[in-house]
Amino acid sequence: MRNEEGFLYDETDWSMSLMYDMAKQEKLVLLPVMVQSIATCRELYYASDEGDGPEVPSVDKFVEEAGIDTFAEIADLFKHCDAATTIPMLGGLPKAMSWNYTITG
Repeated sequence: MRNEEGFLYDETDWSMSLMYDMAKQEKLVLLPVMVQSIATCRELYYASDEGDGPEVPSVDKFVEEAGIDTFAEIADLFKHCDAATTIPMLGGLPKAMSWNYTITG
């Protein structure tokens, strides 16, 4: 069901229940704001009209649509893991190659 990096082989297998199971496997307790972040990423992915199909949104687009000031705010919630990888993974989405984001300062 999941590859060696934890991403689903088939995104249609995703469900809220599976998201919580995957979070548990990652030793991550999901707070409501974290679930909302994952939901926002999924909404943006499926609403994407660029290119040949859905795509994981850019960090800037995600921050804008999530109503936060910086990605660092979300990264702080996911402080025990890499938010740029974990959010799309738990959302049943492909790895966000454009989310090579480094928190500084």
